[in-house]
Amino acid sequence: MARTKQFEVENVLDAAVGLFWKKGYHATSANDLVEHLGVSRSSLYDTFGDKRNLYLKSLHQYRKRVIGRQLYLIETATDIKETLEAIFSLIIEQDIDDFHPRGCMLVNAATEMAAVDEDVAAIVRGNQWDLQKAWEMAIKKAQYQNELRADLNPKETAAAIYNALIGMRVALKTEQEQETLDAIVRQTLRLLD
Repeated sequence: MARTKQFEVENVLDAAVGLFWKKGYHATSANDLVEHLGVSRSSLYDTFGDKRNLYLKSLHQYRKRVIGRQLYLIETATDIKETLEAIFSLIIEQDIDDFHPRGCMLVNAATEMAAVDEDVAAIVRGNQWDLQKAWEMAIKKAQYQNELRADLNPKETAAAIYNALIGMRVALKTEQEQETLDAIVRQTLRLLD
């Protein structure tokens, strides 16, 4: 009689996201995965193939859960400046509590793996494209509604906003001075003046 899996794939993926986000790909061992996820090694490999495949699925899960929320906020924005400020606040709150790992899992993946793994690089590029395109469309919508000046270049401004948000994630890995964090937010918001 075949044994059935005693776990929910989504729950295991969420737990894997937390572990890879905290430790990175290379510092996470197979034993770490088995212990942290609470599943047997055979079930883990039967379901996900190998550590790399689990890592790739974890990156997709992170995009769905964390980045998906940001995309929703951007795409449904009624006030683009308030939305940008709200996303900065979300990032800061998430990164200064002890529950979440510091930084962005995709930024961590970009610096650790993207140069040597094309699949990781493709996920990171897809994330960048999705977020920049969402900001670009939100800027165009705000311009159409006369909330932003017409001479603002939507594509360039979207790229600057994206990079400021990524920069905030990197800064939060080491910087905890609220005054500095507030200055980053203020200066980025000025892009939309």
